[in-house]
Amino acid sequence: MFAILISALNTMLGFLLRRVVFKFVLFGALFVLCTAIPPLITSHLPDVGSLYKLLNSVPDGVWYFLGVFEFPRGLSVVIPAYFVRFFIRRIPFFG
Repeated sequence: MFAILISALNTMLGFLLRRVVFKFVLFGALFVLCTAIPPLITSHLPDVGSLYKLLNSVPDGVWYFLGVFEFPRGLSVVIPAYFVRFFIRRIPFFG
């Protein structure tokens, strides 16, 4: 009787250690990478002064169409999506 219970407990514990804990560690590492890497990248970007000069040289017609097409919102969604896709493709099990 106790052998059956111990066997069932051993099977459940083996499942937890092999599947759940491994996935928790893997996705925890992915979360840390996706939250830690973008601030590191932005710290290496050039200062705002050169970007300000570049954006001042864009004509008004271009600004109008960028506003119509919601370019700032789209850019803020697409760039992190590309970073996440890049990191997920580097994982041997998923990529």
